[in-house]
Amino acid sequence: MVERRNYWTRAAVSARIVKWLKNQGGELPPDDPTIVERVLKWLAYRGLARKESGTWKPASPLVNPAALKKVSEDID
Repeated sequence: MVERRNYWTRAAVSARIVKWLKNQGGELPPDDPTIVERVLKWLAYRGLARKESGTWKPASPLVNPAALKKVSEDID
């Protein structure tokens, strides 16, 4: 049985769109416009992107990500 969805390529497209959004935003990237719009709407729903006057811009969590700190697990 053949898998209908290829999760690796879907993740790669989403990562490419997020990278584009963080770098420049504005006009849509040169990928398939329907896929790009779907991914950008998904990001907007989660508060990571916003659409202002017809252009897409990254939201604060993408521009200034929180610093992560490693926490040791000391369970007694």
